[in-house]
Amino acid sequence: MDANPPAIRRLCVAATGWPLDDLADVLAAACAAARLDRLLWGSPVRSPWAGVLHPGVDESRAVADLVHATWVALGAHNAAAARPLAIRLAIAEGLTVLRDGEFDGPGVRMADALCDRAPLSAGLEVAVSGRILDDIRAVGGARFPLAGFRPFRPGSWLAVFGQGGM
Repeated sequence: MDANPPAIRRLCVAATGWPLDDLADVLAAACAAARLDRLLWGSPVRSPWAGVLHPGVDESRAVADLVHATWVALGAHNAAAARPLAIRLAIAEGLTVLRDGEFDGPGVRMADALCDRAPLSAGLEVAVSGRILDDIRAVGGARFPLAGFRPFRPGSWLAVFGQGGM
């Protein structure tokens, strides 16, 4: 019998922001609004916070809906908050495994690497792997704000959505 956990290709998400309780509330609202109840998050005390989607989701729709819903939820939160929250959301794709109750694997580590520091300012920063952006472009991701993305790190792209909107 193989002792290694199964490795499954999934869409992986990492998020960071402060304060952490506010981050959890905004992401919960975003996932509910985007109908991403199948986004499974790991431990909220892990930084960055990592989650994975089940295989077989419409990745183009899921990414577009998650980004849009996070932007809307963040705006609603910041309109009522004494201190605005900034979020960096990172999205990648790759093999994942479950080890000791936490998601791991190349896909999760890639999302983590894109989310390795706190966001710069109030607003939403979205980092995506080059493969995700290329795939969305290839299938006509009109719902995804492709024009806002600029080269970030080798093989990845970043968009910053400030107070002015997406």
